[in-house]
Amino acid sequence: MLFEENTNWGCPPCFTANPVIHQFLEDYSPAQVIAVKWHVWWPAGNDPFYLHNPNPVQTRMAYYGINAAPDVVVDGANGPIPGSYGSMQQWVENRLALAFGELMVRGQS
Repeated sequence: MLFEENTNWGCPPCFTANPVIHQFLEDYSPAQVIAVKWHVWWPAGNDPFYLHNPNPVQTRMAYYGINAAPDVVVDGANGPIPGSYGSMQQWVENRLALAFGELMVRGQS
């Protein structure tokens, strides 16, 4: 399952959400959740992570229609509340259950 976090180094709400997101991701194995952190260009346009990779970030934000940070996208669906452990857990567990169900239907485990 792909967990994409949208953040910025000058974003006060991101500072609040980051510890919760980091703890959340530590509670899942890489076999369950692959995390990608996209640094956007707002509110601080001088975010060095954004400046190192602006074109892919802008393309990804346009694709998902992201216009706020922090934000989280799980397997292509924008929805969990970043910084809310329970919200992120619900989205991820629902997606993991769906993926497991799809494997069972195909006869894989």
